Amino acid sequence: MDVVILAGGKGSRMDDALPKALVSAHGKPIISRQLDYISRFDIAKKFILALGYKSEMVVDYVTKNYPGLDVSFSLEEKPLGTGGALKQALSQSLSQTVLALNCDDIIDIDVCSLGSRTENTLCIAHPHLPFGRVSVRNGYVERFYEKPLYSGWVSCGWYLLNREEMLK
Repeated sequence: MDVVILAGGKGSRMDDALPKALVSAHGKPIISRQLDYISRFDIAKKFILALGYKSEMVVDYVTKNYPGLDVSFSLEEKPLGTGGALKQALSQSLSQTVLALNCDDIIDIDVCSLGSRTENTLCIAHPHLPFGRVSVRNGYVERFYEKPLYSGWVSCGWYLLNREEMLK
């Protein structure tokens, strides 16, 4: 399968001048974390990086640090949003099944079992919230819940897609 990594963001919430893909997470650029993680499973034929903000910096970094990896770049001339960036990147894929993910959604997903699926799939989870939750009544904290397990489902930002269905 091919892998599309949506990596066009500015990283503005991270208070960094770098594009989000190059912001360091535990001493390593986010894009490296994703490329290294997925490459471990040996199921990706090709990586397609959907880039926007300061794309030349990401292209330069990936080209220098991953010379043996089959990587192409889908560059936005103007901001396309997530759906537009994905559709543009999918046009560079020939694979029937495509794994698409947000560059900054770092999670431990069994990529091999995901790759054996044939239908469109959204990866979801019940995460532990990174912060304590408070219950407030009349302006006062009534109760504090220490980093609770979220009771609903959330998207992990990873999607297995049938490319032909997505390009219709």
